[in-house]
Amino acid sequence: MNQDDCAGKHEQLNESEVGFKSIFEHAPSGIYLADSKSRIVQVNHEFCEMIGYSAQEILNRTFRDFIHHADIKVSDEFIRRLVSGEIDFCTQEKRYIHKDGHVVWVSKRVSLLRGTGGEIQYFITHVRDISERITNENKLRETGEYLENLLNYANAPIIVWDPDFKITRFNHAFERLTGRGLSEVVGRKLDILFPEDRKEESLAHIRRTFTGERWETVEIPILRVDGTVRTVLWNSATLYASDGKTVVATIAQGQDITERKQAEIKLRETGEYLENLLNYANAPVIVWDPDFRITRFNHAFERLTGRGLSEVVGRKLDILFPEDRKEESLAHIRRTFTGERWETVEIPILRVDGTVRT
Repeated sequence: MNQDDCAGKHEQLNESEVGFKSIFEHAPSGIYLADSKSRIVQVNHEFCEMIGYSAQEILNRTFRDFIHHADIKVSDEFIRRLVSGEIDFCTQEKRYIHKDGHVVWVSKRVSLLRGTGGEIQYFITHVRDISERITNENKLRETGEYLENLLNYANAPIIVWDPDFKITRFNHAFERLTGRGLSEVVGRKLDILFPEDRKEESLAHIRRTFTGERWETVEIPILRVDGTVRTVLWNSATLYASDGKTVVATIAQGQDITERKQAEIKLRETGEYLENLLNYANAPVIVWDPDFRITRFNHAFERLTGRGLSEVVGRKLDILFPEDRKEESLAHIRRTFTGERWETVEIPILRVDGTVRT
């Protein structure tokens, strides 16, 4: 090779070196080279900025000096596998310690540059700062854990199901409501929760949630594992994918109203009993309001006056008294609103045929 050729080759080599240094120094990610003893021999500006040290403070120190102590053991294991030839490169997420003491999360890729004899010349490490991503993930995880706890420890039974009507979430209150554990129901169809005779009606309500219907108050019975049935009042919300159209799940929250319903039934039965007692009593019974308008009037009173219920309800009491005794009778009645209770008061009643009963 003549002198001109040598000069040309030397010039090309210099240009390559200058180009490499420029790329190395201005790379958007941190880069450092360490020798076979793990001492850093070259470092770029981005890595210095990332951990807050100058190049002079980094050079000739080992990369272990900047790694969080909790991550050193894992890092050493990856390096061992790399040096042994078990892997060609390793990618890790780990923590560096910034000069001011705060933690810098990075994604780190390490590879080896070997000589012609297979000896290690350099560890080449590319480092990308992922602190923001890790912080966001931690916040999201904390939010998720908070919402999970909120869901699990809410007093109201909460259930979530997917578009196939399979149960995906089921909180502790729902476990108490049904007597079933989470592992028994997740992945199973909703129909296991309903009494056989109310199953189709309950599923009809549920199918409508996938048309966008939202329950404000829907009464759906729940079958407990011991065979008893609880009456539950539900409200629901439909959850959509990002397109705003595709249904991904439905969440429903319930209120156990079994005792209230039983009380209502007893009250209704009691009311019906008292109504019958009133209507079929042999004695005439009448009820009026503070405006002296008739509100109730039993069958015995109908027989006494010859007037039907529809003729008198809503009318003033004075239609019941003879004209010459009306004022005296109303005076007695007014005193009941001062708290006076009659033991025995004689008030005449005018029948529809004009006769008077005492």
